[in-house]
Amino acid sequence: MNIATAVLVPLCALVLVFAGLAVGRLIKAWRARHEVDELEEDPERRALLDEKQRLLQMLADLEHEHGLGKLSDSDYTGLKHHFRRDILSVLDRLERRAASLAKPSTPEAT
Repeated sequence: MNIATAVLVPLCALVLVFAGLAVGRLIKAWRARHEVDELEEDPERRALLDEKQRLLQMLADLEHEHGLGKLSDSDYTGLKHHFRRDILSVLDRLERRAASLAKPSTPEAT
């Protein structure tokens, strides 16, 4: 093996690795931007996602407060069921929305 080959092969491999990393970052950034665009175009979905996040945070706070002994077991159980029911409702509405948007529109008969 001559010296040119010994230098060029690892150098080319290194360039390919960095090029792959750069392409991966570009794809990740494009996907993130595309998701933001979809949320901006669908304010109802954004509101449902915000509501889901709010309810999950409230449930986490509830569990924390109960762990500290600031809530009785009966209050904790009642509130936990209330938040879980609301979260399931939001998830159901998100799922129904996604399903209705995924349905192909049928052309009107003329």
